[in-house]
Amino acid sequence: MSDQVRISSIDALEAFRADLIQYVDKARVALEDASSQVRRTRSWLDVDRTGHWTGQCKQWTKLLEQAEAELYNATLTRPRESHAFQKMAVAKARRKLDEAEEKLRRVAHWRQVFENRTTPLLRQLDPMFFLVGRQLPQGIHSLGEAIKALQAYAEKSPKITGGPPNTISLALSDRGTGILPVREDSASRLSANETTGWKPVGQDRQDACPPAELSVLGGPPVPHIQPPAEGGPA
Repeated sequence: MSDQVRISSIDALEAFRADLIQYVDKARVALEDASSQVRRTRSWLDVDRTGHWTGQCKQWTKLLEQAEAELYNATLTRPRESHAFQKMAVAKARRKLDEAEEKLRRVAHWRQVFENRTTPLLRQLDPMFFLVGRQLPQGIHSLGEAIKALQAYAEKSPKITGGPPNTISLALSDRGTGILPVREDSASRLSANETTGWKPVGQDRQDACPPAELSVLGGPPVPHIQPPAEGGPA
């Protein structure tokens, strides 16, 4: 895989980074909302409903004991009477206690069902939590640093006048000959057998790239430099 990338617009990178920040914010809110709903439902089952029906069981157990005690005392003191009122109180207390115990069993059942269904789903969200909480913020930071580096490079790097937009061209001189190179970005200036790239302009390339058309960093044209004749002064 190539380790080079061609960037034509820094503004597009900044727009992508802004969209990525918005995505992270919205994804974090959605994930936290889903987790919060699960916690609230679990708390409602564990604390609210379980506590409520447990209290009801204790209350009606106590009332049933009292009703049974009153019926027993009434039977001892007035054995010939029917004691219908005391019997109705015992039946009511026993019925309420049975209902509370049944509700408590149902709460325990649905608490287990809820846990079995939500736990695998929450585990599936763990990679998303890691992505939104760590990887994407690191990527946003790295992208911001890359944008700063590109902006600094674009501000400091010289540009050749008339070059293509959103590109930076560098003019380097050949240390061996002292002749400035020219970027071969125009097919009309080169022969069909030559390849593109940076090459020094020598005596055999005067027709391909006239010296009068060369410019250094947007400055005045570079005069033609004649190579020294053989046997002449250096």
